[in-house]
Amino acid sequence: MESGKLTVVQPNSDVSLPLLVLLSLVMARVLLVGQVYHDTIIYMDRYPEEDSKLRARDTEERRGGNICNTAQVLVQQPHVEPWCLSALGPEDDSRGLESQLAKNGIKTLGIYRETPLPSSYIIQSATGTRTIISCNKTKEIDVDEFIDKVEPLCREKPFEWAHFEGRNIHGAIEQMTWLRQHQPTCTVSIELEKPDRPDIDLMLPHGDVLFFSRLFAETRGFDSAQMFLNAMQARCKQTATLYCTWGEQGAWSISQKDGLLHAAAPRVTAIDTVGAGDTFIAGVIDGWQRGCAPLSILEGACSLASRKVAQVGFNHLRAGCAENPRAE
Repeated sequence: MESGKLTVVQPNSDVSLPLLVLLSLVMARVLLVGQVYHDTIIYMDRYPEEDSKLRARDTEERRGGNICNTAQVLVQQPHVEPWCLSALGPEDDSRGLESQLAKNGIKTLGIYRETPLPSSYIIQSATGTRTIISCNKTKEIDVDEFIDKVEPLCREKPFEWAHFEGRNIHGAIEQMTWLRQHQPTCTVSIELEKPDRPDIDLMLPHGDVLFFSRLFAETRGFDSAQMFLNAMQARCKQTATLYCTWGEQGAWSISQKDGLLHAAAPRVTAIDTVGAGDTFIAGVIDGWQRGCAPLSILEGACSLASRKVAQVGFNHLRAGCAENPRAE
């Protein structure tokens, strides 16, 4: 191959295998730590009243859970290799879900439990509301299980990014601490969506990138993302970047280097809002891996989340960012 030229490799070419190896080396490994679910989505004309009987317009079975949704978007980006680390149900019951993820290019680090596979029932109303009913009796992942799954992969090829759901608070902090000690160049992000989880604020100093929901901010007494981020910044790492989504108003970010930034959400007709926040997170991770400018990352993530809201499911969500590179 001549310098500066791209060689097109045929499937049976002698150089196809080395090229595939080369491509695997430049792929950014992203570890997603949280809970994978089996989702049943029920599409209704309206939310049912208590003790009533209604006919659903449609139903859908889907892989779910925050990290699974994010992985389904990340895997569509040509330079990202997502890995999901999750506690599951019994091995036989979980194989189907793992197989579905594998067919979509998502690698799973499953830890099998005797308890049932976590599941959710999502009532999606034609008026745009959604109600999520979850059942999860699964024991959370402890630090020894985390090390057992992650350490061999770190020796093989480091993770560029590790994203943690805001759950299993004390266990996740132990896992992040181990990761920083053994892979200090890995960017650590944390999703803080549910404000009622005990001790969730203990996670704040541990993230390089933090994602906050509007619910989290409003529960803390804030009625704007700007005021919330300004207040939270002092409680996080000095070098951290914080993001807060705010529905139709778009999203804001704040960092010591770039200050407060805002991106508007493109106007769309809401079809399926399930996983919009998870898609936003995928867009941010992708933007960072591309080396995009901070405002471009924010705009790209808002655009991607809006496209997700305007469709059912997570297919056809290729991300992108403006051509301006990250400022040095």
